[in-house]
Amino acid sequence: PADDATNVYDRSGNANDGTIEGSMTAPAKGISGAIIVNNDVKHSTDITNFGSSAIKFDGDGDGLKIFDFVTNYISDSNHAWTMEAWVFYSHAGNNDYPNIFNSTEDYNFNLRYHRANGRLDVAWSTNGGTWTDYDPPDNTFNENTWVHVALQYTTTHVELYQDGKLMFSEAQTSNVNLDADAYLRIGQDYNENDTYDWAGYMDEIAVYTVAKYKPVVTGLGTTTITP
Repeated sequence: PADDATNVYDRSGNANDGTIEGSMTAPAKGISGAIIVNNDVKHSTDITNFGSSAIKFDGDGDGLKIFDFVTNYISDSNHAWTMEAWVFYSHAGNNDYPNIFNSTEDYNFNLRYHRANGRLDVAWSTNGGTWTDYDPPDNTFNENTWVHVALQYTTTHVELYQDGKLMFSEAQTSNVNLDADAYLRIGQDYNENDTYDWAGYMDEIAVYTVAKYKPVVTGLGTTTITP
């Protein structure tokens, strides 16, 4: 659970939770605390990666949104950003392209799992009408296991890291198309089409307005946050 005005929770899995003496302002989560929950996405103890729980998405309308994040922090100007998460896909249904990160508007960007090809897919639009696709090799993404993914824009390249390894770095000097009131979606398609919903778990979801990862000559990624 999230910390509040009276409790600080131990996320190590050792259950050493703390109680505030006196008073504390409850921490704001996200940009101005504006993380919006769709349907019944929730913390679950069924499968964990760090600590005692992970966020569960059931593949049927579950998702998170961050208010105006794409408009204000991703597509507003040509600056760097990073999105990352630990993901665990565990669904035998017909969800063809489960989304990890997307926008609430079409023709912005998305990071999805292409199940038929066993790989992640990145799509990018600078004009609001056509897509540029960036794809790693087939059969490089596994289900039913934790995988760390990071998508970033450096102002000169679009880059995808998987378990710390640079999967591709493609030249791109234009930010994604600017739409008014475009939220960041996590685990859902832009128009909430259930066949594109994430079914499984996520943990340690984070977004930054800087490029956190840098490739090294071995092809492995290095960063201040260790995947």
